[in-house]
Amino acid sequence: MKRALGFVAALAAASMGVSEALAEVTPRAGNLDARVRYAQWVDGQVYRIQTQMGRVTSVEFGPDEQITSVIAGDTVSFNFDAVPGGSAFVMKPTTSGAATNINVYTNKRQYYFEVSESSSAQFSVVRFTYPRGSGGTTPANRQIARGPANHDYGGNVVNGTTPTQVWDDGAFTYFKFRRNGELPAIFKVTAGQEVTVNSQTMPDGVVRVTGTSPFWVLRLGKVESTVGMMKAVRLVK
Repeated sequence: MKRALGFVAALAAASMGVSEALAEVTPRAGNLDARVRYAQWVDGQVYRIQTQMGRVTSVEFGPDEQITSVIAGDTVSFNFDAVPGGSAFVMKPTTSGAATNINVYTNKRQYYFEVSESSSAQFSVVRFTYPRGSGGTTPANRQIARGPANHDYGGNVVNGTTPTQVWDDGAFTYFKFRRNGELPAIFKVTAGQEVTVNSQTMPDGVVRVTGTSPFWVLRLGKVESTVGMMKAVRLVK
């Protein structure tokens, strides 16, 4: 009897392992080049993507989709940037062996990813295909999920580099400046060092930069200012 129960327990454990293994789907390699990957969109499916140091991996959605939010668990070990057109984005690891999850929301669908860095990665691009009739979720029947905006920022001085507003959505940080003003260079402060970041100038004087950071340095010639999350400022004090 004990032996039978042991066999049942082992079988149950093995079944659980199979279920867990099937929980994530790795995009299939293309026929012409294994570095070009394809994935069919399934609502609620998690997709595994491998990235490589020194290389970017792009993710391309349907041409009629517009990305509304990219939320990542780790925005330090990975850089993210938008692609003109709004239906694709790129990611690039900055730390060897890093891993994180990413949730992407568009005007039609939602996508879930498990992303890791590997020296043997063969993912230059992941292109999504869609089953016939899979219109996805639209604003008409469901509210688009967005990352909660964090506006809790402050600055050390008011001058020509100081933005009028700063906020982040967990994946990108946004700096709004006065119209027709000269835009400063923006640097992320990491381990006491200033690091350049990918940026995109958007309408209404908004500059979007990749990632979040407790502190940012904005510089225009010899004029500079520092912007930081208020919780980080309180910790420093």
